[in-house]
Amino acid sequence: KNSTLDPSLKLAELATKLPADRIQVGVTHGALAIPSKHEPNDFPIALNAASRAKLDYLAVGHWHNWLLNDDGRLLMPGTPETDEFDQTECGFVALVEVTGRSKPPQIEKLPIATLGWHTLDFDFVDAEAARQHLQAEMAKLNDRTKTSVVRVRVRGSAVRDVLASTRQWLDDLLKPFPFAQVHDESGLAFSAAELDFLKASHPILAQVLADLDQMSALTIGTRNDSACTEPLSPTDKDRLLSEAHIEPSELRATHFELARQLLLQNLQEAE
Repeated sequence: KNSTLDPSLKLAELATKLPADRIQVGVTHGALAIPSKHEPNDFPIALNAASRAKLDYLAVGHWHNWLLNDDGRLLMPGTPETDEFDQTECGFVALVEVTGRSKPPQIEKLPIATLGWHTLDFDFVDAEAARQHLQAEMAKLNDRTKTSVVRVRVRGSAVRDVLASTRQWLDDLLKPFPFAQVHDESGLAFSAAELDFLKASHPILAQVLADLDQMSALTIGTRNDSACTEPLSPTDKDRLLSEAHIEPSELRATHFELARQLLLQNLQEAE
């Protein structure tokens, strides 16, 4: 199950017993010894294992993603089917041609995977834009419903009724897809009455929310109806953004809405 021994060393030993002028191909299994990406006891294979053994080509199995090393002589082709959402370099086989001793192999990466894995996002920061984007992306998969694995990540916060209706909408949207899941990271937002009560009870919270509204109004021109004890001037705004190394032209309404949601969500979790 575990070993710190490089299994490709055996290939180097075997290669010395073969005719020097014949094409030499090796196959082994283990983890490529990439710093911070492998465990020392997971059969670590040196990244120059092919050239070290004087092999023309070395095929390695273990990890599921395509990795090419040793000047194109060492290949871990990965799995022919993807089996996780976060794998991006698998679903291939390698067509390898070695034309002569010591000549670099010609490797063609051929896609053969049956299933396509898709991660889509829905964020309540801008729910209408998220809804339109998600519908458009799902429409692209309509002719591949049986071969698509779909994950929708839901983020942000909303009031209870909106959360429930959005979840029902997502369930209906995903019904045609036999391999689909909703990964719900959303939170319950305060109602208007609850928020008014909190602001009245927590003057610091009220001031922070007012500061956000003022900053939004001064930078992107949104409406500001917040009552605050310490109004921000344009000079204050410029100083705060400069100290935070924030470029005003890059700010959008969603940035301020996300800040509000995160602040209130963290407060709710602490209640």
